Amino acid sequence: MFSYLFIEYCLLHFFCFAESAFQNLDELLERRERRYRAEEALLDHNLEEGLLDANEYFRQLKNGLQDENTSLREKKIDLRDPKNNIQDSKIKFQETKSYLRDFIPFLRDPRSNLRDTNKAYIHDSTENESETVTNCHYVVEPYYERHRYRGYGWVVKRTRNIRHCTVNE
Repeated sequence: MFSYLFIEYCLLHFFCFAESAFQNLDELLERRERRYRAEEALLDHNLEEGLLDANEYFRQLKNGLQDENTSLREKKIDLRDPKNNIQDSKIKFQETKSYLRDFIPFLRDPRSNLRDTNKAYIHDSTENESETVTNCHYVVEPYYERHRYRGYGWVVKRTRNIRHCTVNE
């Protein structure tokens, strides 16, 4: 009888211990799950914030590009404007010498839309910060195009007048 009570006592303590252990395990698992959910929410929040920051950055970048395109559109040259006639020996630039150095090779480019024209290609500028272009003369240069049938080599299709200018310092 004593052994029966002892075994029952041991089993009772074992089950109580097991129950408390399982309860502790459940609480531990629940706490771990809550922590993981909180970490996921934090990661999601950070991810969303990161995406919002990236969207804001690209929106600002897009606005900057649109502003630059607008300013380039404002600088667009109207070849039909009588003010842009190249009969004048002096044309004032609003841009710097680098703009001139960048623009003249563009005129020599065979793909340029400004070849064989008698109109000026630079708009009027303000009186301050202007440069004067002088010593302009025309040079006949060949216009090269890739051979259509052979696919290699260059063929002279026609000649064109190119305006060469120098900049006064």
